[in-house]
Amino acid sequence: MANSREGLVSVNRTELLAFYDDPLPDEQGMNATAVNAVAGEEFGLVLLLRYFADSGIDATRLDGPCTTGRMRGHRLDAWVRTPEILYQVEVKNWSAHSFGGTHFPLDATETAGREHRKAIWNEYWDRDRSTFVDKPAAKVLTRMKPPCRDDRIEPLIAFWVSLHPEGDAEPFFSFPLRNGSFDHVNVFSMSTYLRSLTLDELELPLPKTHARLTVLDRIFVRR
Repeated sequence: MANSREGLVSVNRTELLAFYDDPLPDEQGMNATAVNAVAGEEFGLVLLLRYFADSGIDATRLDGPCTTGRMRGHRLDAWVRTPEILYQVEVKNWSAHSFGGTHFPLDATETAGREHRKAIWNEYWDRDRSTFVDKPAAKVLTRMKPPCRDDRIEPLIAFWVSLHPEGDAEPFFSFPLRNGSFDHVNVFSMSTYLRSLTLDELELPLPKTHARLTVLDRIFVRR
């Protein structure tokens, strides 16, 4: 990532996909936590908003916390409003760097890609309990307190990894739930979305990331 105009950051799409989905042996397990700390949640939300814009849907991130309204309990990353739905959103940047993470090369065949996406979904989803295996992901299924009672609320989880219950290369999909506060969960895959694009570089509004990179540039000088 490199600094661009104020608040904008240019992102090398291919390098980002290679770093998160198919890291080199000497990168495995290294630097991913640091990169997530610099961009992470903000990047996932901005990509989600860009996906909505590409789909012709006007979407905005709301100010304020996404919580149950209690002092303690689950907290999600953001509210994202579209004309018809208010999404309670959680971002998870789990990737090939994560413990047990699976590599997904950029030149994977269509068959390999389908098998990968289906395998990752089956790894993440507990079909017996109709919820995500990991609690940090499953909390998205807890109903949050919306800023307006009249809003139609739906859960949306944005994963880095490319995943789909049928193996399809579909960046955004809904999956039915058997119980709980919602009848379905929406899933967005950053990797699948980025793989669907053709641009070498994306210029994204990442003000927090921009500010952090500016501080790093001011402190550290590479020789």
